[in-house]
Amino acid sequence: MAPAGLFDAFSELRISLELAKAGFLPSFVCHLEMGNSFCTYKYVQIYDRTLGLLYIGSYVLVSIYLLIDVVLLKGYLDMDGITGTLRVKPKRYHYTQQQPDASPPFCMPPAACEHHWDEYDMTDVGSHDSSIFVTTFVKDTREGRNETDDDYTELSERMFFVAGVDDLVLKIEHSFHTDRHDEGYSQRAMKGRAPFHPFVLDESGPDKVTVRDLVSACGVSLDGASDAHNAKNQTVRQRGVVLLVRITYANTGLFGVLAQPTYRYDCAHIAHSDYHVAQRLSSTNGNGNTTHTHSHPHTHTRHLRKRYGLRVVCSQSGRIGYVSSRAVVLRIVSGVGLFTLAAWMVELLAFYVLPKRGEFTRCMVEETRPSPTGGREKAE
Repeated sequence: MAPAGLFDAFSELRISLELAKAGFLPSFVCHLEMGNSFCTYKYVQIYDRTLGLLYIGSYVLVSIYLLIDVVLLKGYLDMDGITGTLRVKPKRYHYTQQQPDASPPFCMPPAACEHHWDEYDMTDVGSHDSSIFVTTFVKDTREGRNETDDDYTELSERMFFVAGVDDLVLKIEHSFHTDRHDEGYSQRAMKGRAPFHPFVLDESGPDKVTVRDLVSACGVSLDGASDAHNAKNQTVRQRGVVLLVRITYANTGLFGVLAQPTYRYDCAHIAHSDYHVAQRLSSTNGNGNTTHTHSHPHTHTRHLRKRYGLRVVCSQSGRIGYVSSRAVVLRIVSGVGLFTLAAWMVELLAFYVLPKRGEFTRCMVEETRPSPTGGREKAE
């Protein structure tokens, strides 16, 4: 008689072989009997309400996932990145012509208002193609150099606000080119939208927005209290702020790919930020001659200017979709795989978790040998 331990070992091996035939263990276990047997799947219809609900539930979940992935997330598209170009510039503006008698409420001592600045005076410092700096407050300082220690001492100071900056119009022109599909689109050939009203989207020219409307859309008030750490109860107009304007491109809608891409504006401000640009306007040597060099050996006085204002930084992002047969095939294959995985998970529950797992195992795993007469007989 075989020892009990040897019998248990053979029983465990037999169970492993049966599970391998059902597809739950690696196929190499089944190959232990290679040459004497062949492993295949057996499809059994089990009338059990619990298994039926689990099976239907798993298929519903997989179907919902595939619906979201294919329809809502446009999984059948090949998404291409973009490279954008952008330019921000001010529109021609004269405050004295549009507001001849106006005296803004922020023009109060000790800081007066400068009424004669145009768009070049407001934006000629710190501006680039994709960003612009708009001056709202200026602090001019005249300093003299001490002959003894070459240090500078403040001689006089003048502060003033820039009147009319709220009505300055900024113009934005932008375009993009896809990275792999070699297609380009200009802002003038696309439809745009903004979650806020102030932007004037004009297909015949650049998009336009006033400084007042842009600041409001970004959630800031120029005459509101600044949240910068060193603001000292000063307003945003006095301390400046950084504004972020993002342009996002897309060519997909609810029901597929659009004929032309569209773009969308989004705006926000950097919390606890301020912004200023420092300039050295001129310096005067001992003979009274004015020079603009930074290291003149005989410089005695110099004129410094700090401009506080809005740093408007624009950026571009987005992805353009193209219908791709490769993406469609991948979604079909992944869908079939997920449905197979759902059935496999239900079978695992039937084998190892549910109370009737022993009965399920006997129904789902069977050994058979073909008889010499052409029929079939179950293996003992």
